[in-house]
Amino acid sequence: MRVKLAFFLFLFSFFLLSCQSSTKKRDLSKVKLLPLPALALDQDSSIQMRGFNYQNGRLSMIVQNLLLGQAVDSLRKRGQKYIPLGLHLHLVLNDSLHAAQNDRNFQIDIPDGPQLFKAFLSAPNGQVIRAPQAFVCRDIETLKQSIRKSIPNRQAQIAYASPLGQFSPQESQNVIVDFYRYNCEIGPKNYQVLLELDQKRSWWIQNWQAHSLQNLPPGPHQIQLSLYNAQKEKVYGPIAEDILILEEE
Repeated sequence: MRVKLAFFLFLFSFFLLSCQSSTKKRDLSKVKLLPLPALALDQDSSIQMRGFNYQNGRLSMIVQNLLLGQAVDSLRKRGQKYIPLGLHLHLVLNDSLHAAQNDRNFQIDIPDGPQLFKAFLSAPNGQVIRAPQAFVCRDIETLKQSIRKSIPNRQAQIAYASPLGQFSPQESQNVIVDFYRYNCEIGPKNYQVLLELDQKRSWWIQNWQAHSLQNLPPGPHQIQLSLYNAQKEKVYGPIAEDILILEEE
């Protein structure tokens, strides 16, 4: 009797797992990727990131003509995540998001040795600010929490910006996907970015603009971004981040 009961429970568990898998597949088929309009800040050439300094574990970013921490009420939209940091900067170290800050000066522990140091600015909805001079991409070398060497990195590459963290069921209807591109132009006949969702759905991004992933089902998801050249050869990535869509309560 116990054997039969165990076998029945096994079959029932397998049935539930199969149902869950099919549901996830069905839900993913409803996911859409739609382009978003540019930010007004994208056209402001006075916004600049003029470099940085790192001494004794304290990082100072030189940002001009942008008030970090400022709220942008026009980006507070129903069904879309709004980041409490306001206007902020991202620091990406060796393609791992290390810090998102709304202060130009902060303490951070950067390991000794060579590092790929990238930085860019972001709006509180997760969209990258595409002002022409608002970025950093350098090969640096650090020792004892201070910088010893810094040279420009000229490789065509991208930096992951969003989405990050967890999203409410309402926010899952409009999850912003964005990235910063370095040393390349994104276009139909130029470099392109491949977006992969859970290694089951994929889209080619052929213009450098933010996009909205809509109708993401509840549960964990992985977003992967890879950069391809005009010959559709992968030149950078994939860069992956895990996010979580919360269940309805």
